[in-house]
Amino acid sequence: MPAAAEDESPWAKIDLSGTLTDATKRVVAEVERRKIEQVLKEAAGNKGRAAEILQVSYKVFTGKLRDYGLEN
Repeated sequence: MPAAAEDESPWAKIDLSGTLTDATKRVVAEVERRKIEQVLKEAAGNKGRAAEILQVSYKVFTGKLRDYGLEN
């Protein structure tokens, strides 16, 4: 793979410092945050519908909104 293509890869931007557990937590948190943003748009901002789409309880969903600073 050419160096330029490697630099453009989203994997090149991942912070792999620390332990495997640390790196995994950072990656999972970013995926969760992005997925929540995507589903909120899909649900036109309806938090109950977004939680349903993600198949998590409303309580868990609103907790994640707080965790990721996505509350409105």
